[in-house]
Amino acid sequence: ATPAARPIVVEPIVEPRAAPRLTTLMVHNVTPETSVSDLLSAWLDDGSYDLLYLPLRSGAQKCVGFAFINFVSPDRATAFKSQWHGARLPAHPGAARKLRVANAVVQGLAANLDHFRATTRGRRGLV
Repeated sequence: ATPAARPIVVEPIVEPRAAPRLTTLMVHNVTPETSVSDLLSAWLDDGSYDLLYLPLRSGAQKCVGFAFINFVSPDRATAFKSQWHGARLPAHPGAARKLRVANAVVQGLAANLDHFRATTRGRRGLV
């Protein structure tokens, strides 16, 4: 007797995906009284980031409670996250809640600029 033919199994070739470049962070628990000047004082413009966005409530000119910051490299973003997650801003040391720093949904300078400019809130507070 002849052996039964075995089916040919073809496994798909899966290209490894490059790790996403996580450069944009969302900083939660920013007090409503925080200004862009407060953030620029705390987060010195040393060339490590290229976008700082503090959304403001319309009319009130108060922060909505978070900010976005895009770094020029993932290493710089990681260093910032290590330094500021769980900290308080120097301008508001008595703030009830500590900052929570997380990866933003939208990543990268160009994607964030497109996103913020397309929203009503994004037309204010963009540095």
